[in-house]
Amino acid sequence: MKEEFTLKGTAKGVYSDADSTLPDISVDLAVNNGLISYPSLPEKIRNINIKLNAFIDGKDMDGTTVNVDLFHFDLAGSPFDMTLALKTPISDPDFKGTLIGKIDLSALTKAVPIDSISLSGIINMSVKMARRLSMIEKEQYDKFQASGKMEIQNMMVAMIGYPEVKINTADFEFSPAYAALTNANLNVGGKSDFHLSGRLENYLPYILKDETIKGSLALKSDLVDVSEILSKMTTDTTAVEDTTSLAVIRIPENIDFDFNAVINKLIYDNIKAENVRGHIIVRNGVLSLRETGMNMLGGLISLNADYDTRDSLKPSMKADFNIQDIGVKDAFTT
Repeated sequence: MKEEFTLKGTAKGVYSDADSTLPDISVDLAVNNGLISYPSLPEKIRNINIKLNAFIDGKDMDGTTVNVDLFHFDLAGSPFDMTLALKTPISDPDFKGTLIGKIDLSALTKAVPIDSISLSGIINMSVKMARRLSMIEKEQYDKFQASGKMEIQNMMVAMIGYPEVKINTADFEFSPAYAALTNANLNVGGKSDFHLSGRLENYLPYILKDETIKGSLALKSDLVDVSEILSKMTTDTTAVEDTTSLAVIRIPENIDFDFNAVINKLIYDNIKAENVRGHIIVRNGVLSLRETGMNMLGGLISLNADYDTRDSLKPSMKADFNIQDIGVKDAFTT
């Protein structure tokens, strides 16, 4: 079958920075039986088919439309398909989209040159979403379609100057009300293990209209070896004069997040801590630490704190630090 590529576009109107107007822009793209092939690489991305048209209304951005009727390719014998339709993006985004297929990351690195990073593993996904954003805002979940799953298996990410990350498994489930993370097991740097689960609520209004996102995440670990992780990170020893002034790190007020962590054993240099626990709450522009602490040096260290940036001109920080039964001799030998 013959490969075909067609691109058409027009721009009509006047650009004016004074009244924020743009020309009306239309684009049509069609690809039939496309192929991505590099002579130095063994794999190819085959059977690329794309049908896309977009219109940008320069005077009223709410009149903008995007339609991806077809986006398909085959990689290592596995098909991948995507569709997207979007209209009224400003007033009330009305969209319909699908992501269906499997991506073999190892095959991808053999088809496309990727510098300074090594990838492997499988990503399977089947996600469908449709209808208006206002349905989510009104909690009309029965009218909004959002369903599907994404699974990650044996994913390895290795970058120069960073510890290797292996995601053994991670499952994501999507619904109109939330996106959930389950069965996430990963290793960082070799020894350190992390087991994660949680969910995000109101994620679509957050992405599309910057509304408040709500979430919870739980982390459990048998061992976190900070020394091993840091040893695999490249540091720049070149001395550079820091001429920047201190700035307030502002906590976003549209994030409502609750994070709990339990680490059985933590190693950092000569410091060995057990029963490390942390409860971090981000809410209404305030970052709070509650019942955060660890057992080390024969005793207990605990912390409660609040970092409030709602008034960016006068941010505040308050903390209660508690130390019990620390061995003084052990402290001098760590």
